[in-house]
Amino acid sequence: PQQPRRLIAMDPILEALAGIPTLSKIALQLQLDSSKVTRLTDKTIQSLCEVPSRKYLMLHSCNLDDEHCNAISKALQDNKNTSMYSLSLAENEDISANGWCALATMLEKNYSLEYLHTDASERSYHSLPTSFPSIHCRAKMDHYLKLNRAGRGKLLLADHNNDDGDDGEENDTHKGWIELLIKDKEDLNVVFYVFQTNPPLCKHVELV
Repeated sequence: PQQPRRLIAMDPILEALAGIPTLSKIALQLQLDSSKVTRLTDKTIQSLCEVPSRKYLMLHSCNLDDEHCNAISKALQDNKNTSMYSLSLAENEDISANGWCALATMLEKNYSLEYLHTDASERSYHSLPTSFPSIHCRAKMDHYLKLNRAGRGKLLLADHNNDDGDDGEENDTHKGWIELLIKDKEDLNVVFYVFQTNPPLCKHVELV
């Protein structure tokens, strides 16, 4: 009788890449055939995200699914363990709305990620993707990514450090939030977030 085909495991290779602390950028477009390779484990995907020096991670056509998105979200929501600013997950057709929503929710707590690519690039020779976030989910992603690019993490950290009551530093922090308001005063989502995070600013700001 014909022997069953033995599937190839890619995890050891990716775990080896994840273990290189000086590797700040990883770009993979594996185009994995699920009939020939095993599913990447959640632990492997999570390990790729958890290296503090990792700045850029691209995982295209890696057969990622919702559980992989949950693993990525768990790794990136802890700002102490990540400084990643760009994540690209295009061409992973097994990611459903639940997976994309998990990533959007993660961005509420992640302050380093500035770019999250979810669609196939224009240069892709594949057909148009069938997996991408809903309009509402993508808008939520873009909202927090925009705040991160504007320096939300530094401002929130300064707020935390000012809890002891240094008036000078507190005024500097207020100035940073006010500058963000002035820059993006046409974006009501940004205005709402800033005032929700810093209610005392209401007495300092007059938007015109």
